[in-house]
Amino acid sequence: MYLDYYGLKEAPFATAPDERFVWLPPRLEALLERLEREIRSGSGGIMLLSGEYGSGKTLMARLLLARLAEADIRIARIRYTGVSADELLETVCHALRVPLEPGERARGQLMIDALSAFLMDTYAQGQRVLLVIDEAQELSDAALEQLRQLTNLQTPAHKLIHVLLLAGPSLDARLHSGPLRALAQRIGIREELTRLDSADLEPYVRHRMATAGAAVQPFTRLGLRNLYRYAGGIPRLVNAIADRALQLGAEANARQVGEGLVQRAAGDVLPGHVQYWVRRYRWWWRAALLVMLVGAGLTWWLHTPAPPVASEATAQQAHEKAMQEGARLLAQLPDAGAARMAAWSELLARWQVTSNDVSVSDAMRCNAVVFPGFDCVAGTGTLDQLKRFDRPMLLELKDASGVHHVLLLGVGDDQVRLFVGGKSVEITKAALQTIWHGRFMAPFRLPPWMPSSVHRGDAGQAVAWVRQQLRKLDGDRSGSYRPLIYDQTVQERVRKLQRAYGIPVDGVIGPETLFALSSLDDNGPHLARDVP
Repeated sequence: MYLDYYGLKEAPFATAPDERFVWLPPRLEALLERLEREIRSGSGGIMLLSGEYGSGKTLMARLLLARLAEADIRIARIRYTGVSADELLETVCHALRVPLEPGERARGQLMIDALSAFLMDTYAQGQRVLLVIDEAQELSDAALEQLRQLTNLQTPAHKLIHVLLLAGPSLDARLHSGPLRALAQRIGIREELTRLDSADLEPYVRHRMATAGAAVQPFTRLGLRNLYRYAGGIPRLVNAIADRALQLGAEANARQVGEGLVQRAAGDVLPGHVQYWVRRYRWWWRAALLVMLVGAGLTWWLHTPAPPVASEATAQQAHEKAMQEGARLLAQLPDAGAARMAAWSELLARWQVTSNDVSVSDAMRCNAVVFPGFDCVAGTGTLDQLKRFDRPMLLELKDASGVHHVLLLGVGDDQVRLFVGGKSVEITKAALQTIWHGRFMAPFRLPPWMPSSVHRGDAGQAVAWVRQQLRKLDGDRSGSYRPLIYDQTVQERVRKLQRAYGIPVDGVIGPETLFALSSLDDNGPHLARDVP
């Protein structure tokens, strides 16, 4: 590890999100302040953050929610999964824990009435409501119109509900069409997020290094220039390449990390990118090499290997093999609908959930509350992160034919075990990565009275349960503070849990943190331990 060599207290470019390491360019800091101001003032209505994958939409939402953590704002976050407008309403009601009678679930107006009563009651208590919707570009026109109608619920002075849409750029294009013009006029804040500018990279890297304890900046100007060149301004790639460059620098006893080390790091982290340049200039390099070899002598040339070309061929063969293995897995799946139904049925059976509790089709929506005592969380992560939760979960696979679902049963050093077509199969991690892009859904058990989020200052049985679960992680048995108050001591222990599970470190107990707390229980299904 390079920490001691560069005088660091912790890794500056770790993959686990940590708000201490966040650096925002001035334009995004101003946007964050504007979003917070609009929501706190009650005038926000609908807000839209759009951008390509990796542009920072999720990060901005997390930072906003962290700023609102101690405000009188009830927050619900959902990921839209392509259901109808009425089903979207039901999902919103579930996320906010709005009580619905059985007959109300099938009728949109009844759900709107129930939601309106809930929002008025919440407003009377001095609270506001924020609904965050991930992947909002997947919303149908009817569902988007339903959201517009929800923002009609207001007092003469304030909105009763604020909606933050996180979407790909395709939604921006749709808003210019006829059916959605009314919605477009309701959007109070619309911002397209772009990648880091080249001028942003140096302060970004310096901030992360300083936060980790560095007294001196090891990256040279040329090193930073190469870092931006290879990462393209995408923060997660900047982090990956910079971390590897520090490792290589420590191994080479190099106090400064220059363009050469960054280029080598990019070759390790992004082999396909380096191979592109090798392929593009292959004949130029061969000609130059031949001139040098002739000058040095034919005997030396005959005994000199050509590792770059061999390395390229080996990497290409490994990638092609992984793609073929991934394609074979997809070929084993039944049609998308049947595969999803089979995977969910198996997962519910492992949780001992029966049709008396919930139907498979209802569970598949992955509402925040599937039924009282059984929640569900959806998001993105890496295999290493999912392994920490130690629970079987649904993975969303994609290829040219569409979206498929399989059940993750175990993660080993080299392979993963999946439930596919009614049986367990094992494939390499590399093969899975060619068809899986990080999407997962995971149901889990909670006490039926557990709220959707817990914040500092909260009290009661929810906080008592949190403390009970935390003891399973850190063994703390201190009684020096009030057991039913979520105070600073409990918050620091929650941050420790979040770091351990690769969850955004904000000290707020939301769906992902509830999942982590629940996974500390011994009961329920776990991932297999015997995967190679």
